[in-house]
Amino acid sequence: MGVRIIVHKPENWKYGNIFGDILSERNGDKLIVKMIKSIKGENIESKFIELKPQNETETFKPLFRNSTVMVNGNIFDENNEISEYVISGSVTFD
Repeated sequence: MGVRIIVHKPENWKYGNIFGDILSERNGDKLIVKMIKSIKGENIESKFIELKPQNETETFKPLFRNSTVMVNGNIFDENNEISEYVISGSVTFD
């Protein structure tokens, strides 16, 4: 299932909207997305991003009702050994 992530922070974001496919969803509180294009952070470059709702009491269930969810995103390497915060934004099904 495809998603679109609209980045709100950092303000100087240079990659535009992020598009990708959901690889997994865990208990409604975490999405793993494989992005169409890699993103380079300060320490790593990756096609994988982990999204979590900004509000700890929220889940991703509103996505299934065509709503947006505010998220924080961390990119991580393929071995999931290194993770780095990169964005805050909103996610919707694409």
